[in-house]
Amino acid sequence: MDYYYYYTTPLALLLAWTLVQGFTLLLALTTNRSRRKLPPGPSPLPVIGNLHLLGNQPHRSLAKLANFHGPIMRLMLGQTTAVVISSSYMAKQVLQKQVSAFSSRSIPDLVQIDNFHLLSVAWLPTSWPQWRNLRKILNSHIFSVNNLDASQHLRLKKIQELLVYCQRCSQMGEAVDIGAAIFRTMLNLLSNTLFSKDLADPYENSGKEFMEMAKGIMLELGKPKLVDYFPVLKVLSVFQDIFVAGTDTSSNVIEWAMAKILKAPEIMKKAQAELVEVIGEGKAIEEADIVRLPYLQCVIKETYRLHPPAPFLVPREAGKDVEDSKLDVRGQDFELISFGVGRRICPDLPLVIRTIPVMLGTLLNTFKWKIEGDVAPKYLDMQEKFSLNLSRLHPLRAVPLPI
Repeated sequence: MDYYYYYTTPLALLLAWTLVQGFTLLLALTTNRSRRKLPPGPSPLPVIGNLHLLGNQPHRSLAKLANFHGPIMRLMLGQTTAVVISSSYMAKQVLQKQVSAFSSRSIPDLVQIDNFHLLSVAWLPTSWPQWRNLRKILNSHIFSVNNLDASQHLRLKKIQELLVYCQRCSQMGEAVDIGAAIFRTMLNLLSNTLFSKDLADPYENSGKEFMEMAKGIMLELGKPKLVDYFPVLKVLSVFQDIFVAGTDTSSNVIEWAMAKILKAPEIMKKAQAELVEVIGEGKAIEEADIVRLPYLQCVIKETYRLHPPAPFLVPREAGKDVEDSKLDVRGQDFELISFGVGRRICPDLPLVIRTIPVMLGTLLNTFKWKIEGDVAPKYLDMQEKFSLNLSRLHPLRAVPLPI
């Protein structure tokens, strides 16, 4: 009998608590719907809301839910009401027509530790002067057209070093871990754009160069007293924003593009044929060549569409052959907003749109590629791993072969 009460009492209390929470949630939903006219959505469960519907691939789960509930739907994420937009038309209404109302972000408690959010472009409210000043520095100085043009030779040098590594692997018959190789290249490429030098180890090298650059940014803000008020190391959050936005995302896009190309050899042949005709076989691509390579650009845009750097985008698949549209990734065409739009668009975008086509095109124009282990293209694993960036579940390993 003692055991009976030992187990049933906690269960009864849990059930009672769940019923109370469920009733409270239902009452709140009913009140909110009548007041705010929320869009339709799946019925929530007590306490957890609709979290159980997301699974381990939330972006795909949202796509399926949108097919049933429509391009604008309501979800309850625990006790938080979320509205999910999943069409280009609705995205334009929200992110362009009403940009001032939808530019802010709720800040998780984790980000607020040590006041990280107060110096992060990603988290600062766009209405704050600090955000506008930081964006001005990024747009007008670090990622300005003049600065990127002036540092182009440094990026080309990093890409040549990537080719030397691939050439060594080719001679030894070894596979290249595409994602890891591109990540290292992007890391040093970005560091050269910012500091004109490599970052051999970004987790240990927080030395004088970083400190001086951080202090310079604070002085350029016109707030020299902030240098004393905030520890200079906190300004490194600005650089963290830049490196996070410009390394993982870019390496993931190139890795996915290479995977798509390896899985469809006919696409590789078309891309390489265009490169040979426009650039010449075996030559490295320069940034000025990108506009003359429309097929390569289409391959990259299709990669953005199917495997966007930001995972909360609706994946789609063409049901028939269509003519490629001249969509732009700079946030003007809402059918393709892989890097955000409006005030929150990725600050690294001017650099990314230069480097991804050059790196991918150079790899395709310099080597032939085959999947490690002589795996048939149709059997290449294309599983996704959901995280802050949409990466592959298993790294792509491919063997570079001489042309």
